[in-house]
Amino acid sequence: MSKRVIRILVFSLVLLVLVGSVFYFAPIWVYQKVENFQMQTQGVEFKHTDHFHYFYKDNCESSKCQCVLMIHGLGDFAYTWSQALRSEKFKDIKMFAVNLPGSLE
Repeated sequence: MSKRVIRILVFSLVLLVLVGSVFYFAPIWVYQKVENFQMQTQGVEFKHTDHFHYFYKDNCESSKCQCVLMIHGLGDFAYTWSQALRSEKFKDIKMFAVNLPGSLE
């Protein structure tokens, strides 16, 4: 084998080990990043105040808009609501999903 092929194989192996380590040692962080990306591509905004974090999506198409506040339970976090936030089924609704203080952020 040529030196170039060996370098490519070594680089690929190192990259695979690094990516695998991130998934193994920080699975929640990886999950959050993937969910954030998916939600951003579907119009969900991440808001941050001094007191808490929340996700927001405005599906209002008329003047008869309603608001929905989604609050998670103990030991959970606002990503529980990510499928509802990303859904196109909810028309004329402003949705808020709150990360309460002390939850995973």
